Amino acid sequence: MPRKSGKEKLLNGLCLKNMLELLLQDSSSDFNVSAAIILSSRRCSHGNVPKSTNWIDTILPNFDNNRMRQMLRLEAPEFQHILSLVKEDTAFKNKNSVPQIPVELQLKIALCRFGSSGDSAFIRKVATLFGVGDGGTVITVTDRIISAIVNLKFKFLCWPTREERRKIVANTMLELPGCIGYVDGTEIRLSESPIKDHEFYFSR
Repeated sequence: MPRKSGKEKLLNGLCLKNMLELLLQDSSSDFNVSAAIILSSRRCSHGNVPKSTNWIDTILPNFDNNRMRQMLRLEAPEFQHILSLVKEDTAFKNKNSVPQIPVELQLKIALCRFGSSGDSAFIRKVATLFGVGDGGTVITVTDRIISAIVNLKFKFLCWPTREERRKIVANTMLELPGCIGYVDGTEIRLSESPIKDHEFYFSR
């Protein structure tokens, strides 16, 4: 049986107190009103969301590379490489004694979410799929993974040296004269629309 938090114990205690007071009331009308209030309370009637790790324990590990790529946008070796880079980040070390879920699981949750539409409905689907709470766990896990990846920026991103810049400009002279570098998704304003297929050059 899962351990109850202090907040949950307090709420359950308040509900029990109200129930006892309800039983001692003399008026049947007061009883009906009080009962309706207690039974309609989300706090009192809200139970634990059923969770299962069966899918991540028995199904996901047996996916081939194609299905793994569809689910996590990475193949297994690529996933393990990224995991090795981020697993020691301070984002996964709590200041209190409450342990986090394994970093491997956090990375899988975040990658699955990165490849989704990102709406609240999908967050609940991810939570159900990976057997975690949907009251903020998925968002918290995603924030940790993003933080850990951003902390790697100085390891993989650096300004090229003068000689490297000269070579880059020479190699891309016919594409973008004088440009040191650009990445997929970069928007560049054109002075005029191309004659051929100009409709494809409008920004969304």
